[in-house]
Amino acid sequence: MRFASGDRLGPFEIVAPLGAGGMGEVYRARDGRLDRTVALKLLPSDLVEPGSRVQRFRQEARVIARLTHPNICGLYDVGEDGPALFLVMEYLDGATLAARVEEGPLPLPLALRTAAGIADALDHAHRQGVIHRDLKPANIMLTRDGVKLLDFGLATLKDRDERLPADSTQSMRLTDAGTIIGTVPYMAPEQIEGRQVDARTDIFACGIVLYEMVSGRRPFVGDSRASVMAAIVAAEPAPLADGSPLVPAPLERLIRRCLAKDPDERWQTARDLASELRWVAEAGSGQVASAARPRRRPRRQALVGGAIGAALTAAVGAVVGLSVWPDRAVAAFYPVTYRRGIVSSARFTPDGQSFVYSASWEGQPYGAFLGRRESPDARDLQLQDSRILSISRAGDMAVLFGPQNASRAFGVRTLASIPMAGGARRDLLTGVVDADWIPNADALAVIRDPGNGRPWVVEFPVGTAVHEARAAWSLRVSPDGSRVAFFEGPVLFDSRAEASVTVIDKAGKTTTIVRNVTGLGLAWSPSGREVWFTATRPGQHAPQLLAASLAGVERAVQRAPDWLVLHDIAPDGRVLLSRNTIRMTLECKRPGDVRPRDLTWAIGSSVTGLSPDGETVYFSEPLGADPNLNAPLFKRRVDGSPAIRIGEGQGASASPDGRWLLTSSGGHLVILPTGAGFPITLSNGSLRRFGGVSWLSDSKRVVFTADAGDNKPRGYLQEIPSGLPQPITPDGVTLAARAALRDDESLLARAGGRWQIVPVAGGEGRPVQALTPRDIPLQWSDDGRYLYTVDAVDPATSRPAGVDVHRVELATGNRTLWNTLAPSDPVGVEDMRATINLTRDAQSYCYSYMRRLGDLYVVEGLK
Repeated sequence: MRFASGDRLGPFEIVAPLGAGGMGEVYRARDGRLDRTVALKLLPSDLVEPGSRVQRFRQEARVIARLTHPNICGLYDVGEDGPALFLVMEYLDGATLAARVEEGPLPLPLALRTAAGIADALDHAHRQGVIHRDLKPANIMLTRDGVKLLDFGLATLKDRDERLPADSTQSMRLTDAGTIIGTVPYMAPEQIEGRQVDARTDIFACGIVLYEMVSGRRPFVGDSRASVMAAIVAAEPAPLADGSPLVPAPLERLIRRCLAKDPDERWQTARDLASELRWVAEAGSGQVASAARPRRRPRRQALVGGAIGAALTAAVGAVVGLSVWPDRAVAAFYPVTYRRGIVSSARFTPDGQSFVYSASWEGQPYGAFLGRRESPDARDLQLQDSRILSISRAGDMAVLFGPQNASRAFGVRTLASIPMAGGARRDLLTGVVDADWIPNADALAVIRDPGNGRPWVVEFPVGTAVHEARAAWSLRVSPDGSRVAFFEGPVLFDSRAEASVTVIDKAGKTTTIVRNVTGLGLAWSPSGREVWFTATRPGQHAPQLLAASLAGVERAVQRAPDWLVLHDIAPDGRVLLSRNTIRMTLECKRPGDVRPRDLTWAIGSSVTGLSPDGETVYFSEPLGADPNLNAPLFKRRVDGSPAIRIGEGQGASASPDGRWLLTSSGGHLVILPTGAGFPITLSNGSLRRFGGVSWLSDSKRVVFTADAGDNKPRGYLQEIPSGLPQPITPDGVTLAARAALRDDESLLARAGGRWQIVPVAGGEGRPVQALTPRDIPLQWSDDGRYLYTVDAVDPATSRPAGVDVHRVELATGNRTLWNTLAPSDPVGVEDMRATINLTRDAQSYCYSYMRRLGDLYVVEGLK
């Protein structure tokens, strides 16, 4: 090492050497300008020569510096100090995967989670035109926050005349037929043969790394460098089951596809690989269990395939089998979208050969696209903030304009008709939730939200009300035009699985054919004798494709471990179906942190509270819970210490002394100890529904909103643990869902859409002129002078991933922007404002967000 602790390299002070390798020496250093710790990578002297090579290095390093992804070690800058040329990189606290693998195979869930993170990073870089070309365990860091790829793309910066090293574990290059860069045991055949490399070369290396993580050994071995290279080019790896009998068969097939000799036979994109890894992670636990405990009668067999990338037209014909029953034909899944994002709606065109879909790609607003199964290209119809609802047989599109997410449109919604052949947009109605053309008629059936809390109305056709519901969605008209079918529930996409599928004929006869589901996506079968839909029931994690007859006889059409959403069914039986992944992420930031850290614990962590000192976050795991039951509740130190399960409940609020967590469970308020102790169920009389819970500073009293099932909510005060609820506000005056307690004397409450301050002891409230009905309060300042708020979802924007937090001074009404909170990667992120938790000094905060990513498929063979 050329530098010692205390030496300076430009503006950086060397703290300690971290190591050295073929790509240079690495030091831990302190950047005094920004007061942060960084890693400095000093390039080898044989790369640092005057002339074009240094200039090219700078230019290409700046390209790589634009890669911003949670799983890629950030490259901040390129520095010089005399003859020394170095990279300024993100400092990571952890261990390399190489060191971890030396201890033996990784637990299967950890290996799959790590591999998925690697694939996500590769996908991001590949989309920016950067190929790693030297992916190996030594370039992968395991940290408390997950996995990070190092030296991303740096191999592309090395000059073309580097000598071949004697050590097969070092990076190497040959120049006979072309240039290659890599580390021998992790090279792809095309690298060894000096042929052109691309993204699929990285996928081959990723397969080797995954094989090694799972088995503890490399797939290609030999007594010399030449023998290892020969094995990579010609030999097949030993089956994983030989050394790891609990490796599920789908994972074996996934890895073998990564390791295909021909790049055309591998996964074509890292995104497809990441999706399949998560599929295996969700499905694999049951397969591992079955391997350890033989079953008497196998009931079904999983077949794993994948979406082949858009780069080759032939790949469009790839078949993806998600699940197979012995008595059913294999369904063929043809991928028709290839970009990173989410599809919100899709419909076949009248001829059935094309389809129009609405999607948000790479975090951009939703738009409409025209595609065909035979081509990876789709034509942008230039309809921003649009949602395709229906296409008539005459070729007129019913399009809903307004901000939206994957589930619905919101804010100001306008239904318009646009001819597919070209023509002007014709606005029809406002306030529309869903719509569908009635066959053989120039008319629509619609669901309308009249606003002001009034019931939603189903009109069949427009102007003829046939049904009222508190919420309804996914409206579709039967092929003969005689009936409509839709989901309805007490609230939109009810998480308590209380929704139903309702069918109504033109005479107004109403039939409920399905009950107790959470549904998204509905269509009629070509015969009109069944309604197909995607939905979950209590205890299910992902929606399945189901069918129900008009008599209510239900059957399963297709099951999968990930989210399926039905969009449309063509007259010949082909289906438009989305296959989605949904993840909930928890992030927290403390003073001194450069950026929030990922504290997600299990399948999806939803923050419910933050300790007053900002050192402990409380969260639930709702994605893994039965929607009719309570979610597991946890506490976790923000420093990344392991989470500790506290109990179960719906929502939670921590006491100021940190000893208790108040939640609702089974229609009661329950106090859960955060340490030693036992749960205490509070006496709450006839009250059953609770919200807006806050603790007073003595940790002995709480305030909350509740009602007795009569839809007359009001605020209550209760002493802990033996007191009874005492009303403190009139009927209809509810406490703020969060930030209700300004101090022990006053509360923030809402009545008739307006905010007011009410006394804790009860009495008349006074209006708060500084707040608008759109404000969502988050937290009070220590002195109660300021309130931190966010706006409700803004109808003027359809990109809610970034949230502006304002600080409002109640006395003057002055409103200033405090911070904009947003994940570093906004793609697929849905509104997170309802989860933001701040400490009163605004020095620490946590939030959760849901990310939906998915692809659209044309599916044949479903019956």
